Amino acid sequence: MVARTPTSILDIGCGSGIWAVDIATRFPNAGVMGADIVGGQPGYDGSNLRWRTPDHGGIGFDLEDAQWDFPLNSFDLIHAGHLCGAVSDWPKFFAKVY
Repeated sequence: MVARTPTSILDIGCGSGIWAVDIATRFPNAGVMGADIVGGQPGYDGSNLRWRTPDHGGIGFDLEDAQWDFPLNSFDLIHAGHLCGAVSDWPKFFAKVY
């Protein structure tokens, strides 16, 4: 169950960043992080949204092997949309992320 007013939100594979910007706007008191293979997501003037590209040895990117150094239970809500072609081992992905 998702908290009605989440305080910490992660958007994995945020792409253009539109979902992260939308959720950061809806929950201005929540810290929102958008993570993707590339940066350059749209500008947003709220201080509650940050962008992060996981470090993967400088070349390539594999969600299952990405170094997620977030403490356990550090997010109230994790969004991972449109990753069908990016994840080859879903049980491994979910075990690492959730």
